[in-house]
Amino acid sequence: MNQDFSNNLANTEIEPSNKKSKRKTRLATTAGILVIIAMSIYGFKIIEDQKEEAAQKYITSISQKLIDNTAVKTNSAEKKDYGKLAPLVNIANEDVDKIISLDKNLKKELDSNMFKNNMSTNEFIGSPAAIEQSRKKISSLNSSLAKYEAGIKENKTNIDKKLGQYKGIDTEFEKKLINDYNALRKENYDKDMKELNSAKSLVAAMDKYLEFLQSKEGQYVISGGVINFYSQSDVEECNKLAGNVTELSKQFKTK
Repeated sequence: MNQDFSNNLANTEIEPSNKKSKRKTRLATTAGILVIIAMSIYGFKIIEDQKEEAAQKYITSISQKLIDNTAVKTNSAEKKDYGKLAPLVNIANEDVDKIISLDKNLKKELDSNMFKNNMSTNEFIGSPAAIEQSRKKISSLNSSLAKYEAGIKENKTNIDKKLGQYKGIDTEFEKKLINDYNALRKENYDKDMKELNSAKSLVAAMDKYLEFLQSKEGQYVISGGVINFYSQSDVEECNKLAGNVTELSKQFKTK
């Protein structure tokens, strides 16, 4: 009877020991799985950080190239490249592509309406008909500049709206990127407006010069490319207007 009791006691002591060992094994396995998951999350975090940094570099690059007037080519906004910031990259692409398109269209229209570099005085103002034709070109230039200005302002409003509606990942990195992007956008917009206003001033000065000559028809002759007025006051006024065109031409810088 004592032997049976001893055997039962032995069994009672051994059984909890086996359960404890199995529990330790299960805990060790669970802990191992958690470590693997944690490492996977860490690895994923690193990859996502790299994609966000790629988005930051890309957006900064294409925006800066617009400011520097260097060639710009946008890439597709793929999630595999830019992660959760791909939608923001897409907005930047739309912004830059629109500006590039507006620039190309303006250049095309200016090239078709611009005065030839080697245009002679006679072709430009040698007759009432020549002056009239030159003023028509000026009018076309004004229309092209007005269309460009409307396009630039419309694009700014559109991108402002999209950035305002943008729902991102709400991180400090993203907030800084958007702030930096908006700063670059403002710098480029201000530059475009400055150059546009310079162009408008130059075109207006040219038209004023042509308008003056048109109003003085029959009161001057052109000889050897030089305008000779019969009145000294007309000479002074013409020189003033022509000088203004020359000065604005020096200041003007095309994109």
